[in-house]
Amino acid sequence: MSTLDLKRSGILLLVCMMTSLSSYAQLHGTVINKKGKAVKHLKICLRKITDSTQSDNQGHFYFPNVSPDDTIVITVSKREDAVIPVGYVKNLVVVLQKKNFIVKKDTENVVCEYKRSRLSLQNTNIITREQIEDISATSIYDIFRFDIPGVDVIDDSEGSRIIIRGATSLEQVREPLFVIDGMYFESSAAADVRVSVNDIEKIEILKEGAGYGVKGGYGVIVITTRK
Repeated sequence: MSTLDLKRSGILLLVCMMTSLSSYAQLHGTVINKKGKAVKHLKICLRKITDSTQSDNQGHFYFPNVSPDDTIVITVSKREDAVIPVGYVKNLVVVLQKKNFIVKKDTENVVCEYKRSRLSLQNTNIITREQIEDISATSIYDIFRFDIPGVDVIDDSEGSRIIIRGATSLEQVREPLFVIDGMYFESSAAADVRVSVNDIEKIEILKEGAGYGVKGGYGVIVITTRK
């Protein structure tokens, strides 16, 4: 290859890199209520790259590397999300109201409706890949926080635990057996470390784990990943 060809290749590579980098940008945001007060400690996710953060004490949040075709999901409550397409906005203010929210993008104000974040299971014991993507989960705990029938997430001084109602009692809180592609894990913490939410294809919840012996006595959560 000649020197001229090398130079041309270098220029082409530089142009490609600039084009790629220019499609991503920093994004600064603020979450406030209708009285203008900061709403702090809300979970805020990016769907495309499954990045997440929280609003700080001033309601501010920040993502360093955002694509225009990504979507911001602000978890307002266990059953409601504020879902906002990013576009080419670098700064935005989200005003949370009782029945809707306002997105202030530069000089444009857009009123939007909340979207329900509750998982509506067609089959009461199976969670699909599509449903996991809809709630923008970043851990297995996120999945089971969305009012899934028969399942609770307990947060206490010992950390977070997942229990199947009917397979345990308040006096003896025991987690179910987690089975990931045939491998057994006896705690949600171990299962969460083992599997990435992005790799989960399907989750099946079994209140009766008799087929798994004594270990399945408190129920079984079977996780199948994408091969």
